[in-house]
Order: sequence, then structure tokens, then C-alpha cells
Amino acid sequence: MNAHVNVIYGAGGFGTEGVGNFKRLCEGRGAQFESLLPFDSLTLQCSPASEHITERHEASRYIDVNGIEPHDDAASESFTTSMNPDSHQPIIQAHSEVGIFRALCALTMGESSRRHTTPHYLWRSLCLDVARYQASIQEIERVIDLLALHGMSVLHLHLTDHQSWRIPVDGFDKLLQSPGCFTWEQLDSLRRYAKQRYLTLVPEIDMPGHCASLLQRYPELSGKPSFIHPLVSYIDAHAEESQRFLQSCAASLARVASGDYVHIGGDEVLGMPDSDYDMAMTMFQDAVHDLGLKTIAWQEGCRGKVTADAYQFWMDRDDIPSEDSLVEAWPKQFSAVAKQAAAMYALCYDDPQRLQSKGSPVIDSQQSTMYFDRKYQEPSLVPEQNERMKTLGFPGYAPKPSQDCLNWTPLSCNQSHDHPTDTAASSVLTRGVEAALWTETIRSTADLDMLLLPRLALIADCAWNGTPEKIAGNPCIEQFDTYAHVWNLCGFHDFYRSSSLFSDAA
Repeated sequence: MNAHVNVIYGAGGFGTEGVGNFKRLCEGRGAQFESLLPFDSLTLQCSPASEHITERHEASRYIDVNGIEPHDDAASESFTTSMNPDSHQPIIQAHSEVGIFRALCALTMGESSRRHTTPHYLWRSLCLDVARYQASIQEIERVIDLLALHGMSVLHLHLTDHQSWRIPVDGFDKLLQSPGCFTWEQLDSLRRYAKQRYLTLVPEIDMPGHCASLLQRYPELSGKPSFIHPLVSYIDAHAEESQRFLQSCAASLARVASGDYVHIGGDEVLGMPDSDYDMAMTMFQDAVHDLGLKTIAWQEGCRGKVTADAYQFWMDRDDIPSEDSLVEAWPKQFSAVAKQAAAMYALCYDDPQRLQSKGSPVIDSQQSTMYFDRKYQEPSLVPEQNERMKTLGFPGYAPKPSQDCLNWTPLSCNQSHDHPTDTAASSVLTRGVEAALWTETIRSTADLDMLLLPRLALIADCAWNGTPEKIAGNPCIEQFDTYAHVWNLCGFHDFYRSSSLFSDAA
């Protein structure tokens, strides 16, 4: 470790903010700036904006990278790294402070081979479920730092579900009694923390279903005395109180969001009449638009009349469950519900074509490659981790190798029931990339680390560079021992020691 890294800032102190925020990240993880950057000096230079515009245009030959941005006024993240021929120390060129920050993170992760680089997708995200496992603010901050180190740009917080409700809603104070409900002070602090890491927070309140925790405290919002199953519940779109509730939810989302988008849910609303679903989603979206923000809905929303500003695709054809599998998995007294669920999931086959018809940008979260609550197929080099993995990961998903993340391909509108494999460039829908970690089986911070790492590094690489075909030959697989060194320095000690990615169990 170097005793000191001499930072030579650009004209007018250019780079001061980016370096300062990188140092905050280091300190937050208990690591020293000098221990993460193995150089004696760094030279920072401000490059003309035109260079990054040209590079961005070059990237758009593959996919329109302008499809969806966390911020309408997002600064350029592009950067160039090179070596001073005399001192053999790095020179970073960027047009913005965020570009300096991204470059420092790339150098830290051993990715100094990137010479001139701009992100292929501006929306590079993780959806973190904090409703099933009630992650603390400190645990979420750890995840924010991890995302920043790997060049991600968005954290989507899934704040509500059947299990708990974690965001205050004005006028509905009983929700504060939900286990782990955050205070406004905590959420405001988290927003500031993410901003210093150049990460955009996108909060989600999942409506009109996934709301058993809400109806437990406000049964009058359901309009029904009971549901056939506690997980099959939704709000009553016709109730005047529901409209007031959705307006208050929009205000809560607006307070947490640090960009232009909030997530309004819309998935797996089993048994709700289509007209009522449309009414609820329209009311929620209108309330968000009235506040000057844009909406994201899960892919099920594309079947309704209202058009969200963006959609998040998750259920690809490889993971659509059959009726027989659902009937077998559910208790016999709920076989009718299982059959109803199978019919609902079968609609997913043609969602890509529906999404194309809607015309809104699509954030790609294909379950088969981007859901991290899936067991690893390859064993760990640490026997104790193999034991822990017996209880980690959603049991309904078949285990897959870590590298299977690289089998991801952008979503095509022709990936439907009749056209499962057509991925012609003209039909590509993907305008952003988002992995997801659902937390039903998580019980600790160590569990979070095990399911996130090492797969997050692979998805982050795809999101920055483009499709796996474009990054063929990228040395990311060879870099995992370097990643392991940095993760250990930053306190992420419980990453899964994949026997196919790491040379030893250190």
C-alpha cells in the first residue's frame, strides 16, 4: 500500500468533487484511499464535451443508449484512462465529476485496460427488495457502495410488499407500525448518501396488489371482508379513500426519488378485474405526473389501458411456470388459485409484443439471467458456504452457473410464444439493464453478500459494455481475484467463492 497518492487536479480544481466522493466511499467501507489505488500519483484532466458526445454516438450503433436515463440532465459518465509515458502513472480524462468518480472505481477494480469508455446503457441498476428482508439503512448503504464500485447508476428500492411496509405515507400513520418502517430522516439521509456515490434512487410502492401488510392495518382499503388467500389481495380502486391513499403514496415516492422516475408496481395482481386494475394504475400514475415525475411499471402493466413512462420486464419465457407445477407447489385447498395464477403467467408469453405496442422504454430484468435469488450451480471453494446455500435462494428456480449471467441477450419484441428466438436489431426493446435481489430467504448481511457477489460484477460489466457478444474476449473473468481483493478490503467478506471464477478461497 502506498503511503500517499499525489492527486494532480485539473484546471480550476477539476476532479475535486469526484475524488472527494470516492474517498467518502472508501471511508464508508473502512478502506483507505491509498489501499484501493495502487499508484503513486493521479493526473486529472477535463476533456471537451464533444469527445464524449462522439463516443456516445458510437455506442448507439448497437442499441439506443438514450432510451432511458435516470436524470434528464445526467452528466456524462464517460472517461479515458492512459498512462503517463514518463512516470507510468495514470491520467484520467473526463468531462464531469461523475466521469472522474467512475474512472477511479474502474481503476480500483483493476479495469485500467479500459482506455476510452462510455456506458452502453445509462440505466444500470439493481432492484433491492427491502420488504421481505428488512435491510437496515447501513446495509443499504453497503449495497450502494458496492454498486458504485462496479459502475452502476441506479438503486431501485422495493419498499412495500405483503411482508412489510417501509415508507411513511402522510395521513396513514398506522403504516409506521409496520416492522422496520423507515423514518423520513433515514430516507433523506439515504438519498444524500446515494447522491454522493452518483447513484439515483428509484423508490417503489407496489400497487394495487402485493399489499397484505397495508390491508392488515387499513382493511377498509380493500373493499372486501376477506380474500381466498392472504397473498391474493388488492386495494379497492372504487373507494374514495383509495384515491386519497394513492395520492399520498405518490407524494412519498417523490420525496425519496433522486431522479426523474418512481416505480408504481403493477405486478401479479391476481383476481382483480381488469377495469379496476386500470382504474387504480391510472389514478396512481396521474398522481405521480401531477408532481412532475415519470412512472415505471412492471411488465404486467403493459396489458392495461394506461401507458407507463417505462416498463420493467422480468418474466421471460424460460421461467413461465406451468399450471401443473403451480398446482403441485400450492396446498390442495388453493388449487383453484394456482390455476388462476398459471393463466395469469401464461399472458407473459406475448408481453414483448405488447411492450413494443406501448412504445415506452423497457428496463430489462429477465428472470432467467438477472435474478440473484437463484442458487449457484457450481460449488463454493468454502465448504461452509455450500451448507449455507442449502437454505439460500428461491427454491422454485433451477440453479445456474454464475457465468450464466453472460447468456443474457437484450429483450426482443419477437421473443413471444410464436417467435421465441428472433432478436433482430430492429426488434430490440431493452433500454436499460437491472438485476434484482428478492430476499425471502435472506436472514443477514452475509446472505446479501453471498447472493449479490460475484454475479453483480458480471451484470455490471454487461450493463456498461453492452451485450455479452460485444464484450467477447473481455478479461472480466480473469479479474475476479482482483475483485475478491477489493471486496475483502471493503468489508464484503462473504461473497460466494465460486469454484469456476476464483483461484482460491481467500
